Amino acid sequence: MRTRGTHRRAGRAFTLVELQVALMVTGIILAAVVSLSFALNAAQRDTEDMGRQQAVLRHADGRIRRLIQQSNAIVVAEAGGIQLWHDDDADGDPNEPEEQSIIRQNADGTAVELLTLERAFQDGWASGVEEREDWFTIRLGDEVVMVHGLKAVEGFTLKGNAWIDENGDALYDSDELFLVRQANLVSGCSNIGFLITCPPYKPFVAVQFDLEENGQMNTYQVAASLWCRDGHKDL
Repeated sequence: MRTRGTHRRAGRAFTLVELQVALMVTGIILAAVVSLSFALNAAQRDTEDMGRQQAVLRHADGRIRRLIQQSNAIVVAEAGGIQLWHDDDADGDPNEPEEQSIIRQNADGTAVELLTLERAFQDGWASGVEEREDWFTIRLGDEVVMVHGLKAVEGFTLKGNAWIDENGDALYDSDELFLVRQANLVSGCSNIGFLITCPPYKPFVAVQFDLEENGQMNTYQVAASLWCRDGHKDL
């Protein structure tokens, strides 16, 4: 049997103070949950960004190592970059532009870039050139030659973007059109440098750069020795 006092306590509502306390506790819990969610999302984004950056670095590391290891000679070695010769046709001729690879820092020093050249065959290409400008230099044998950037006449499709005066006659010869491919191996870096040492039999190349990760500047280095060095190693 219920007493009248028990019945009153069972039907008693929450007081205003109790509701305010409950709302305050709920607000604190929700704020903590939201803060934790933001923190977890930020940590996940940082982890994903670091993962992508590490993947880019691994790819660049492998690409630079292969280029150095599989080259026959270091043709040019400077603080700002190197030129490598790959004797693809095994004829021992270091004067072929399409067998040269250049690894260097870009113009504003924020990327390690790769330049390669392909010979572009196109009849009558000279008539489609509107203007040219000096782009960069490469060494072919004992000579340093200019690679000229080309701009095509409007409406004309030029298969290449560069001209090298291989014959030295200042004329656009049919086989002197080249396609220069330019790619950034590592972007957003600084303090790019190249170290080249030549101990007996195995030239050694190191590419060094600084890269910011999670607000901290880290120094990376990619190093490799030539594997394909042969009788033309001193060219």
